[in-house]
Amino acid sequence: MDDDCRTRYPLLLVHGMGFRGNADGMFSYWGRIPDTLRGRGAVLYFGHHDGFGTIESNADILKDEISSIIQDGHEKVNIIAHSRGGLEARYAATKLGCAEKIASITTICTPHRGSRTMDFVIGIPFALSIASVVVYPFAKLLGDKKPKFKECCESFGSGYMERYNFETPDDPDVQYYSYAAVMKKPLSDIFMCWQNALIRIADGPNDGLVSVESAQWGDFGGVWRSVSNRGISHMDVLDFRRKPFTTQADYDEGVYDICEAWASHVRKLKMKGL
Repeated sequence: MDDDCRTRYPLLLVHGMGFRGNADGMFSYWGRIPDTLRGRGAVLYFGHHDGFGTIESNADILKDEISSIIQDGHEKVNIIAHSRGGLEARYAATKLGCAEKIASITTICTPHRGSRTMDFVIGIPFALSIASVVVYPFAKLLGDKKPKFKECCESFGSGYMERYNFETPDDPDVQYYSYAAVMKKPLSDIFMCWQNALIRIADGPNDGLVSVESAQWGDFGGVWRSVSNRGISHMDVLDFRRKPFTTQADYDEGVYDICEAWASHVRKLKMKGL
């Protein structure tokens, strides 16, 4: 198997809501993924946008990050975005004039069509406003410059995303790819158990936050399923446990190590000349 992940254009990893996209150290958002890709020749950059910023404000930060990458001597960039980061990448390409600097956008477990479960939460009077009071100081502590928790949550609504998709069409010069993941049962991930159970009822198979249907966009690469009995959660996609699902390296049956799933897609970009 060809393990070379040296793509024509560098990779920009864009993180999702609620975290900072730090690449290294014990609390890295990306787990072993950066080391795996770097070890196979990939050139990596990371988004440094707010964990609780709006799509628009975070897209502005991504625009600056992309410009810095171009100034480093690169012609374009391949964006690989997790969760809501994919919406911010799409906004930067379509709305902020970044498309000419972006070769591809890959979204992993991104809620392109929102969530009916979040529609229910949004409908609870004052729930998000009250939660914002708690989240705001935490977001500032993380380093957010413009935290907007309520607006972040509202952007997961199905109505919001219907408008967003209409107003943010794909740019014809950018190639779009996507992947979904699924948990086999709610207890597959103790951190995602109740979310998975609720979303199953409203939206069907999901990773604990994003349904398979909502994650599909552009060239859909399929659903990531592990060879173990637990499936793959929204956190597993980021190598949260820092280890393979199993030692069984059988690609025909599913993903045995999430880092290999990421590397496989990067090799796909390389084969397409990106």
